[in-house]
Amino acid sequence: MARNNYVLLLNFLSVATTLRGVIECSKIILPSNLAGAGHKQFLTNIAAAFTVFHSSLNVVNQLAGGNGSLQFWSREFTLPVAMCLETIVCVIYWPLRIFFIPLIMHGVNDPNRSPLPLNVDISVHLLPIIYLSLDYFLLKKNPFQIASWKVFTTLPLLGLAYRIYLDNIIGPHASYPYPFLDVAEPYKSVIFVTVSLSAGWIYILYQKIHRNPSHVGLKKD
Repeated sequence: MARNNYVLLLNFLSVATTLRGVIECSKIILPSNLAGAGHKQFLTNIAAAFTVFHSSLNVVNQLAGGNGSLQFWSREFTLPVAMCLETIVCVIYWPLRIFFIPLIMHGVNDPNRSPLPLNVDISVHLLPIIYLSLDYFLLKKNPFQIASWKVFTTLPLLGLAYRIYLDNIIGPHASYPYPFLDVAEPYKSVIFVTVSLSAGWIYILYQKIHRNPSHVGLKKD
């Protein structure tokens, strides 16, 4: 497969704008209840960092000619993971950011007083999924090829890993990174399970609504 210059350009832009957004986010001073775990606790930053990794891998893949195992890893593994993560971030963040900001940002009650400048906000919460969607729906000839049942049983493990990760880095008197997670059990676990399972359904949905959905299934075994 020859180099696709559109894929190359799109992923280069993704690296540039998403990386800039992550760097700018890291400069924001966190409140005391979040400072201990730092910026690495936010799913937004984790997803954005993975998107930068994915897009960088795609750039290297295209520069190398778009062949071999790197082609599979960048188009069938890191792309769906990045898309599912960024979809979850976007779908959860923007409705809460616009209508219920106290549920998404600690100590912020007015949407006009967000600590994130709008350009940074867009670069980490909106542009990544736009880049990934353009790549998948317009530039990728076939839908994701890994069997949906495998992904549905694997992607939710990322949610469990995130829960364990947070429990290990958040201090005893600190808060979860998002106020809507600062609830008692079993509600907290219900939220984590629901969001985690949604990753598998998102993958299946993206397979179904691709422009060539009949081309699914090369990796069923």
